[in-house]
Amino acid sequence: YFPWYISSDECRFFTVIINQCIYVALKCKEEGTDFLRHTKQDQASDRITFFTRVPERKNGGIKWNNEYLVPPEYTPQYNTFEIADELKLRRLKKLGKQKGAAWEVDTFYSPGPVQEEPDARPYYPKVCLVYEQGRGKILGFNIVRSIEDEGIRFLDLISEIIEKYKQFPFKIMVQRDETYFLLLHYCQKLGITLEKVDHLLNLEEARYEMHNFFEYMGDTSSEFDD
Repeated sequence: YFPWYISSDECRFFTVIINQCIYVALKCKEEGTDFLRHTKQDQASDRITFFTRVPERKNGGIKWNNEYLVPPEYTPQYNTFEIADELKLRRLKKLGKQKGAAWEVDTFYSPGPVQEEPDARPYYPKVCLVYEQGRGKILGFNIVRSIEDEGIRFLDLISEIIEKYKQFPFKIMVQRDETYFLLLHYCQKLGITLEKVDHLLNLEEARYEMHNFFEYMGDTSSEFDD
C-alpha cells in the first residue's frame, strides 16, 4: 500500500512500538549489543534466539518482560488457480495442436499507485504481462488489486490470447515463484510446458518502459495541478 494517514488506534500502537525500541536502544547503549542474540543448545541443534520484549497482562495492565525467542521460519504462500469450466478447458485443449513461439509471463507490482476514491488510500495493483518471443511483442496485460482474490483473471488473460491466436505457446517462461505457482495447475491441465528461469530480459525492458510511463504521467498530472 501507498503511505497514508494513520488512525488513532494505529498511532497508539506505533507509540507502544517506539517506546519498546527506545528501551532496547538504551540497553544497547549501556551494555553493548551482545545480549541481542543468544545460542540455545538443545538435543536437536544449536538454535539462535533473539532478545524480545514480550507483553504480559497483569493486575489490569500490561507488563513488559525480556525473553529470548526463536523466530518462526518464514514459509512463503503462493496462490494457484484452475479452470473450473470443463467446456472451456476442452475448447482450449483443441487449440493445443498448433504451437507458436515461447512466451514470457511475469507478475509484479505496478510502478505507480492507484487511488479508486478521492479519500481512499492508494495501493499498488498487480500487473500481468505476456510477451511473445517470436514476434517480439506484448500479447496482452491485465491489472488486478491482488493475486489472492483476483488471480484467476490473469489465467483468463492467457486463455483469451490462446483463443485469439488459436495456438499454444511452445512453452511459458517465468522468473518468479509467485508466477510459477499461479500458472502451475493451469499449464498442467492444458499440457503447456512451464519453465522457471533466472531472468526474463524482454519483459524486464517492458517493465522499465512502464515505469517511465508512470513517471511521465505523474509529472504531467503535477503540472496540471499547478
